[in-house]
Amino acid sequence: MERRKPRVRTITRTFRLDEKLNQMLEEEAMREKITVNSLVSRVLWNYQKRCQYCLHYNLMLVEPAIFKTMLDNMSEEAVGRSGSSLGPSIVKENLARLGMSEDMESVEYVIAEALEQWTRWYDADVTETKQGRVYYLHHVLGKKWSVFLKNFFEQAIGKLLNLNVSIEMTDNSIIFTIPDGNRPSRPLQYR
Repeated sequence: MERRKPRVRTITRTFRLDEKLNQMLEEEAMREKITVNSLVSRVLWNYQKRCQYCLHYNLMLVEPAIFKTMLDNMSEEAVGRSGSSLGPSIVKENLARLGMSEDMESVEYVIAEALEQWTRWYDADVTETKQGRVYYLHHVLGKKWSVFLKNFFEQAIGKLLNLNVSIEMTDNSIIFTIPDGNRPSRPLQYR
């Protein structure tokens, strides 16, 4: 028997829009092959999650080229030390502000939602394997950002979850696995 998603209760709202804005919405919806209603819902969800998060944390937007130049002017050791010292505190602060406990499911949410989607530190691909859940975090900022992320997550996961994870690093990614026994039983859904 086919399982159906429970229907989400909706409310009808009416908005007045500038003609240019309406045209822009219609064109973007056509490009995305979705309805204007779906596009507006997506934009509002994005605002609720990402924009509110950015405003709440007083985040500063920096062009990737500027940030990469700053990284390139730091020694690899300094970048690694920064990642190690900031990892546990930043993840812990994210959990506290989101009202989440210090458990694997919550830390995974911060890895694949807050730091991936909201701050755009990297693109995260999370895959289920026999060995556990594999995290592939890809970015375009070069080796020193990989060094930062490697140290950041080794320390955050180590200190907050009491787990030692082995993190592989390339110039534009880090890859690590959380073994089966340490993961929540249900699959995570981020998007």
